[in-house]
Amino acid sequence: MYTLYQTVLDIGDPDKIETNGPIKCTSNVAWLGHGYYFWDCFIDLAHHWGKTHCGGSYVICRAYCDFLRDEIYDLINNPEHIQEFHDVAEDLIEKYQDKDKQITVSFIFEFLKSIDAFSYKAIRACGIGSFPNLSIRISFVPFHQAFIESIPAWQVCILNKASIKKDSYRIVYPDEYSQDYVV
Repeated sequence: MYTLYQTVLDIGDPDKIETNGPIKCTSNVAWLGHGYYFWDCFIDLAHHWGKTHCGGSYVICRAYCDFLRDEIYDLINNPEHIQEFHDVAEDLIEKYQDKDKQITVSFIFEFLKSIDAFSYKAIRACGIGSFPNLSIRISFVPFHQAFIESIPAWQVCILNKASIKKDSYRIVYPDEYSQDYVV
């Protein structure tokens, strides 16, 4: 089971947020293409996003998903997907190298979807260096560029919100919006 967190702008109406959520991202700069974006596991990532991209006025909702291994295109834990993604990226970079087109992650996913080569319910990836002020970079050996991020920026982009467990999309921040909040 995946525990996921979505950060959304606080519109002052928690019922509307839960009723209409999750919120779909259709921006042309969506990292993994269009879909419902969540932070995987670490609520600190959701808070950081709210502070840096919502001007500090944000709500965090938690949701749960159960994906079978073959339902999620996993660029964190599935070596076959990582290799396939690398191969497709390499092919597209070569194809477009003389056309002044920068190949992005979202371009690759939109390409795969366009040729019906993509039948997954979600995409899972890690944005290396996404939050340098949040995550601590710990070197493997002194003065070396290789490191581990203490809080990796794992993202899940769900392509169809039907994949989210029914009634699991709930506000967990701020406390006064949470169903569990007691005065």
